[in-house]
Amino acid sequence: MSVTSCREKSEKEKLIEEMKEDGATIKEKSDDGDYKLKMETDDKEVKIKEDADGETKIKIDN
Repeated sequence: MSVTSCREKSEKEKLIEEMKEDGATIKEKSDDGDYKLKMETDDKEVKIKEDADGETKIKIDN
């Protein structure tokens, strides 16, 4: 018997993968436990912010 584990990708992971495939410019920044990720292409901008409590906010501008 074989057991396999399959974990769904989070919305954050899907966005990062999608933006990388689109050739986005990616900037990362972290300070005081906060983590910020900004990804830009010619027609889309995605900002992901995680605070020290682990709460994630995602903003998408087209």
